[in-house]
Amino acid sequence: MPVSEKIDFRMLNRLQGYLIMTKPRAMLVVLVTTAAGWFLAAGAAADWSLLVHLLIGTGLSGGGSIVLNQYLERDHDRRMARTARRPLPSGMVAPREALVYGVALSVLGTAWLALGVNAITAVLGGLCVLSYVLLYTPMKRLSPWNTAVGAVPGAIPPMMGWTAVTGTIGVEAWVLFAILFIWQYPHFLAIGWLFKDDYAGAGYRMLSAVDPAGERTARQVLVNAALLVLVSLLPYGLEQAGLVYASGALLLGLGLFGLGILFHRRRDRAVAALLLKGTILHITLLMTLLVVDRV
Repeated sequence: MPVSEKIDFRMLNRLQGYLIMTKPRAMLVVLVTTAAGWFLAAGAAADWSLLVHLLIGTGLSGGGSIVLNQYLERDHDRRMARTARRPLPSGMVAPREALVYGVALSVLGTAWLALGVNAITAVLGGLCVLSYVLLYTPMKRLSPWNTAVGAVPGAIPPMMGWTAVTGTIGVEAWVLFAILFIWQYPHFLAIGWLFKDDYAGAGYRMLSAVDPAGERTARQVLVNAALLVLVSLLPYGLEQAGLVYASGALLLGLGLFGLGILFHRRRDRAVAALLLKGTILHITLLMTLLVVDRV
């Protein structure tokens, strides 16, 4: 093979590491909820170029916060079987490169939102990054309350979708925030229970680490799944959505609550994995229903 045609596999491996560090699958959920907030506010009068700018800025800043989280947790990740093969613990990407990459993505994403969307959306995007990196990341090693702290940046993206269109944070945006905030409890508690030994061995203070029997974990899953049924119906009550959304939201909420009951009765890995998949399906379908019903 001629020199000009040789493939630099080391460079390709590093580029792959850069992509993996942004957790594309997790970011997809973030972008779906962001787009749902945008569609809810825009309705039929949609400015598609605004949506493109919103998703690009959110994706860049969100990906940057995830990279910075992994930079700060790289030593702990080496001690977990679940995360030991990530780009930083495995040596695929150097720590300094990850730090520069994470900061660059975060700054670029926030700037993109400011220039391509509006100031308030950029501020919310910046709050997502700062709260995720500076509050949630260290809190994971300090207190089981880290789930509540981490749920805040996870619930802001749909608000950003709303503010991108309206330029204001109204009650509708807070409803979206509440749905995503509560949804994250069963979602992340299922993850925490699935990998409780890993988390405990790495020094993370997840609820599962201080609740070996799982009674508190299961109770919180059940309570929040029940709350989610009620909160997810608020868009209908506020006339943000119609009967199609309300019917679907009720069925989805009851289905997730049923998984919560199952987890409460049988706290094993198989049920926790089923609960985790159920939460992802729930929020994806719920946001889709919200968009379909609105447009």
